[in-house]
Parts: sequence; structure tokens; C-alpha cells
Amino acid sequence: MPVNLEIKVLYPRLQRIYARLKKLQAVKTAILIQKDVYFTAQQGLLKLRIVNDHQEMIHYQRPENSAKRWSEYYVLPIIDKSSEKFFRGIFPVETVVQKRRVLYMYKNTRIHLDTVKGLGTFIELESVVKGSRKQAEKEFATVKSMLGLDDEVELRTSYRDLMLKGLPR
Repeated sequence: MPVNLEIKVLYPRLQRIYARLKKLQAVKTAILIQKDVYFTAQQGLLKLRIVNDHQEMIHYQRPENSAKRWSEYYVLPIIDKSSEKFFRGIFPVETVVQKRRVLYMYKNTRIHLDTVKGLGTFIELESVVKGSRKQAEKEFATVKSMLGLDDEVELRTSYRDLMLKGLPR
């Protein structure tokens, strides 16, 4: 099961981050138009992600209140384009999150510049564990520091929760 370490920060002026991304030598890899349909799950979060020309079901668990936000997740690729209708017939829908995501990569860290409909703009980091958790933590700390992201303004929640409860001010 894949594991990553992540942080999400409300970042009202995304244009300020580009010089830092360049200094970090992060590589812009994609612009993603995403629709995440969150379904009720017995444990963790379950969502159908529809992104550009493909779809996948993602189930993940992450303790939101721990000092470090480690996520364990599964990704199931979906080939049928009618999957949203299919899954809506099986699972109750909690909410839908629509976003435009500009994806940058730095080694094993995904840097997301997200514009989320109804919520605003965010930066999200996900450092995927490829070797050890310690290596992922070191890379995560480097990226977080180079981008000037602060733990104290971290949103310890999912976009799902922000949609359901409203953005904390």
C-alpha cells in the first residue's frame, strides 16, 4: 500500500510561489481539471477522481490530528467512462470537489497549486515514500522550507471536509 506525507495550506496569491518553484528546480508536469466525488465509506475517505481523460477510485486513511499527516492510500484505475453514475448508484454521495490543479514535481514530491471551486487557492505537498519514511520526511522538509510553507497555517483537513463544514477562517 502506498504511503505519503502531506500538507495543505490556503495560499490566496499563487503567483507568489513561481519564483520559489524555479529556485527549487521543480518541474511543471501537468494541468489537471479534477472532479472528486466523495462517497460515504465505513473507514477513511473514498472518492472517484475524474481527471482530464481518465478516472480512478481512491481510498485513503489519514489521521488529521497527528503531528505528521501520513496517508495510506489505494488507487484503482477505472476504464469505464460511466463510472460516476455506477458508483452513485451504490454509495451515498457526501460532496463533490472541483478543482484546477497545476502539478509540479520535485523528486518524489508532488506540488499541487490548486484552485478549488467555492473554497479558494491552495498549495498541497505530497511526498511519496519510495525508500524509507525518513527519506520522504527529509525531502518533504526541504520542499516545505524552500516554498516557505508554515506548519502553523496548515489546514489539517481534506477538501471534502472543507466543502462539508466550510473553510476555516
